[in-house]
Amino acid sequence: MIYPAYLFVPLIATLLRGTALAIPAPTQTTPSTNSSLNWTPCPSPFPQNFQCAELSAPLHYSRANEQTVTLNVVKIPAKNSSARLGTLVFQEGGPGYPTAAHLISYDNQVGWQRIQERFDVVALDSRGVGVNYPMKCDPQLWNQFASTLSYPKTEQQWQQTLEFFENFGSDCKNRTGAEIWPTFDTLTSARDLETLRSALGEGGINYYGLSWGSQRGQQYAQLYPNNIRTLALDSVLDHTSQPENLIVDSAISFGLAADFFYDWASTNKSSVLYGQDVKTLFLNLAKQLDQTPATLTECVQSGNCYPNVTRQDLLSFLSGQLDFTRSFPSLAQAIAEMAQGNYSVLAAPIVTEETSSAWSFMIGCNDWSTNETYVDFSNRLIAERELTGAPEGGDYVGATAWDLWMLYCPRWPTDVSNPPKPLDIANTSAPVLLVNALWDPETPYSGAVNVQRQIGGSVLLTRHGEGHGSFLVDGGGEAMDIIMEYLLTGALPAPGTVVYS
Repeated sequence: MIYPAYLFVPLIATLLRGTALAIPAPTQTTPSTNSSLNWTPCPSPFPQNFQCAELSAPLHYSRANEQTVTLNVVKIPAKNSSARLGTLVFQEGGPGYPTAAHLISYDNQVGWQRIQERFDVVALDSRGVGVNYPMKCDPQLWNQFASTLSYPKTEQQWQQTLEFFENFGSDCKNRTGAEIWPTFDTLTSARDLETLRSALGEGGINYYGLSWGSQRGQQYAQLYPNNIRTLALDSVLDHTSQPENLIVDSAISFGLAADFFYDWASTNKSSVLYGQDVKTLFLNLAKQLDQTPATLTECVQSGNCYPNVTRQDLLSFLSGQLDFTRSFPSLAQAIAEMAQGNYSVLAAPIVTEETSSAWSFMIGCNDWSTNETYVDFSNRLIAERELTGAPEGGDYVGATAWDLWMLYCPRWPTDVSNPPKPLDIANTSAPVLLVNALWDPETPYSGAVNVQRQIGGSVLLTRHGEGHGSFLVDGGGEAMDIIMEYLLTGALPAPGTVVYS
């Protein structure tokens, strides 16, 4: 899931200035694998009931007796201590999404009470993200690129984009630290989960992972199949297939999700676009911006946001809005305003901090080997347009995470320490639950089917609907109830179960 860069920067910057969440440099000590976590009140702006602790982990698990790192862990204690089941490790997506900071928005949320009654809910941000050694980069260098962001049309533009990320990545690596940099991969992140489970001392792990968080869960199950109590994987990211295959599936899935919205906006009387050909309207907007970017006068005058609005900005906006059906009314309203020439909804503040979700997303380059030539790139764009039935300029090329990774990662300074490969999980100590919507704009349903086949004893719950995620989304529903029951009791739905909410 791609998140606007400005959403979490102020909160993360505040957290990192707090003494309880200060990030030390790697140390030359032997880690203790059996030590308890020392929980203390979290610094502001966390609520008073939140607790924080430091977890010691090897810098490199292949050399576990050498240097260590200190990872910050955030917890919401269970409300009913007498009925407490243990700890639920909660992980959202991205990659690059700061789950620890976002736990604040879930505290006491309607529909989550049963979880908070019975579990301590814990977040352990992956390395390179949030409160754990966040990737640091030059915001001015990024702003120069983002102010004219567009997907390449020519070989020269393609080459310039590769060169930018080569230079930008080198700056990020220097600012972040060359020692910690190679550990920004999901395999290391999964091993950190086991270090956390061991420190908690509660037996099998309880884990909920959304989107990229589902990949973290898959790799944990691959490494530690006998250490599971419950493992719920929601909106399943398939890390077992090669990017060139996934990008085609993602393009199709995104197009279907967009069609789902267009149909709603055209036929639902609550939509401001009721009765209109919304798909044609949107694709025409994309084509217009592809030919001539719009200028936001308010951004030119203030200097606080990017003045140029491109087709890429429009697609990124659509991608984020398609994740939740509750966003459909506001998305329809935004399209109506843009059709009248008002693109203010696309205004994005410039980045001013060294840490931002705009580039923490790039930790995904450690997991995906991409070596496209320009011929490969051109052929892929043709395939995506054909498969989504959209004309050049009025298409969705550049809307998915795969579009971005295939373009941004080839020269990113990483050795791809965790490349895609099939899972080999014959059995787990407790069965794994996978959940996916049929029209998920981010993680194709076909990927969930593929992953489920590779985890022995697992069950895939299908949600007949649109959106990214089925837990704590859009007020909940049948899928959320099943996930909740599974986490609490371990009860699985019957294989082949399909729900409609």
